[in-house]
Order: sequence, then structure tokens, then C-alpha cells
Amino acid sequence: MIKSVYNILENAGIRRKDKIICAVSGGIDSVCMLHILKSYGLDCIIAHCNFQLRGEESNGDEEFVRQLAKELDSSIAVKTFETQKFASDNGISIQMAARDLRFDFFVDLLTEYKCQYIALGHNSDDQIETVLTNFIRGTGLRGLTGMAEYKECFIRPLLNVSRDNIVDFAKEKGISFREDSTNKTIKYSRNKLRHVVIPALSEIKPSAKENMLKTIDILKDNEEIFNDYITQAYKNCVSVEKDLIRISTKALEKYKSVKTVLFEILLRLDLPVNLASDSVNLIDSQTGKYCESDNYLVLKDRDELKISLKQISNEIKETKLSEEDLNKKLVIQNIEYHFEIIELEKNYQISKDSNIAFLDYNKLDFPLIIRSKKEGDKFKPLGMNNFKKLSDFFVDMKLSMTEKERIHVFQTADNICWIAGFRIDDRYKLSSDTKKILKILRRKIV
Repeated sequence: MIKSVYNILENAGIRRKDKIICAVSGGIDSVCMLHILKSYGLDCIIAHCNFQLRGEESNGDEEFVRQLAKELDSSIAVKTFETQKFASDNGISIQMAARDLRFDFFVDLLTEYKCQYIALGHNSDDQIETVLTNFIRGTGLRGLTGMAEYKECFIRPLLNVSRDNIVDFAKEKGISFREDSTNKTIKYSRNKLRHVVIPALSEIKPSAKENMLKTIDILKDNEEIFNDYITQAYKNCVSVEKDLIRISTKALEKYKSVKTVLFEILLRLDLPVNLASDSVNLIDSQTGKYCESDNYLVLKDRDELKISLKQISNEIKETKLSEEDLNKKLVIQNIEYHFEIIELEKNYQISKDSNIAFLDYNKLDFPLIIRSKKEGDKFKPLGMNNFKKLSDFFVDMKLSMTEKERIHVFQTADNICWIAGFRIDDRYKLSSDTKKILKILRRKIV
């Protein structure tokens, strides 16, 4: 068990004595994770959220975690939220409100403590529940591969460890923890999967959980091969115009499992799962048949499917960002940006995640401008010496028309420095002369 955790840490490039934010609820998973990360030699900063959703039980969890921090001689950050009010004010579910509040808190701690990762206590049973949830809702292959061991600023050290093994570890080490009473109710769909569906599957096949995890691993490997196949089909079958996307059904016929290939292409084009699922049947329909959602129209026209936007404006109001604004988050549409100024130290690790930009701070002119794309935009993509038109870059990236419209461009003086979520400009990359970094984390919140 411990070896499995250490392997994930090492694969993520985490070294002993590094700082890491540990999300600790007080439950068995997060508490055991904390003990193991401490044994690895990490400087753990405990992060605890009190969502005030379970009365005294929530307060008891907070007190337990505070005491645990004292016993382990660890730094701790606790934040209390008015979760129900936040959910009501923003018209979202309690679960979504808690998720958003938790994320903002954790990212603030990353900046405050200058950490690379937030450790979450998801285990292999959680992985199974996640995949089953995606399966029930409807998903492509990607949704069946589950959570990543590490991605962006999150790492899940226990992801390859079962809940039973964690319980055994806690007993063996005499580790105390809190139990959340709401985990026992089957009112929530995830709990129903945990307490009803998965045990029933295990009755049918005792090795059901083990087999599902093996299948998830196989699907992760297959996804790379499958993605290459879909990419080739996309290139041969899809043509993207200014206000219209055409998919050649005649070209699609050359591929095996035509409807599956079409479904994955439609997902790449950013269509909702339900619309993509309905639209694949248009292959067998007569000209003039169509499927639609609030935002899209998919029309069968002879040997083509034509996809158009119904009526959406994704252009954003130009936003100016001063140096003083870097200490707070920025929300534009459904995208959240967090900023951190870092004094560059030896062996500082740079994430390759395209949702995180690392820019040479001293090369930037403020205010930074965040805007939509403009006609004639050009920049020098990282690794290139020559300018490239943004329109050509989008073609190379195979972006759908909606994806192009949602792009946020970061500009310094008269130059583009980052196409958010894709590529920084080569002129603002880090070099041996870099002393200070501007780190920007991009996160989709809807």
C-alpha cells in the first residue's frame, strides 16, 4: 500500500521535504493519506473545510483535524463556509457549491505556501464509483477512464489503494478518524452505488471491483490508441468553416464502428453527450432530418452532417489586470483564473499542463489585457521562431467553432503572451535569466 502511494508521488516528481497541501476532512482516507505523506518526508500543510452542513458533527470534524495537526506538528489552515447561502445565491446545488468553495480555498493555499500540489484522498473504490456514475449518465471512452493520479494542481496518492486496505492500515497503525454520518444514507446517488449497487455486483462476481479496476487500466491504455484513430477520422471527415462544421458521412463509411467514431468526433466538437448520442442516428436518416439542443443544430444534408450554432455570443468584455490585481482570482464567463508570483528557485518544477502558464514576470508589461480573439491576431507559439496567425493555430489544434469563440487571449503591451488553455508565446518563456515567474492557473467552473 505504502509503496503504491510512494510510486505516485515519485511519478509526479514530488521529492522528500517538498511542501504539499493535504486536504483532510477527518475521515479515514484523508487521515491515512496524511500519515503516509508524512512518512514519505513531506512538509504537509493540512487544509480543512467546515461547510457547516452537519451542525455539531461538522464542528467536531474541525476540532479533530486541529488536534491532529498538533499531534503531527503540521501547519493547518481551516476555513468555515456558509455553503447553503452560497448555493442559494448562485443557484447551484449544495454539492457544487462545496466543490467550488473548496477549490478556491485550496488554490489560495497553493499560492500562500508556494506548493505545487494539493493531495486528495480518493481511493480505488472512489474510482469505481466515479466511472459507474459517468457510465450511468452517458459518456465516451474518456469518462470510463476515471480520475487521473495527478493532473493540474491535484494529486491522488491513494488512487490505487482499496478502501479495505485503508481500513486495515488504520487498524494496524492505531490511527483514529471521524466518520461522516451522511456517508451511510442512500439518499445520494454515489452512496447508493457504494452501499447497494457495488455490493450487489460483488455478490454476482466476488472479484467485480478488482475486475473493474483492471478494465479501467486497460481503457486508459486503449484510449491513447483510440484517440489516434479518432484523430485520423476527424482529419478526413471534418471541415470547419466560419459558422458551420461539415462532417462527411461518405468519408465516415471507411471506418469501422461508424456511429462510435461519429459520437467521439461530436464530443470533440464540444457537443453535449445527449445531443451527440441522438445525432449519430442521423447517418441512417433522410435529408432534412435534424437534432438540436439549446445551442446547436445538427442537420442531415445528403452525404453530410452540418453543425451550426443556434444563437450564442461568447465574446468577452476586455479586462485589464494590474499588478495589484494578481492577489485575487478572476472569473470570466465559466473560467476562473488564479495568479501567483514566484521567486524562481533552483530545481523549480514546471508543470506541462496547458491550463497552467509560467511566464517570465520581468518581461511582462502591465496592465495585462484579457480579451477574445481578434481578426489578424498572431503570436509565436512556444518552441517556434516565427509568427503564426491565431486562425492557423486554431486549425492546427482542430478546435471547434465554439471552442474558438470561447478562447481567452492574454496580452501584454501589444503582444499576445498566452492563449489560455493552449500555448504561451515563446517570447515570454522562462530562461536561465528568469528571476521571477508569473504562474496563472486556469480552471473551468461549469
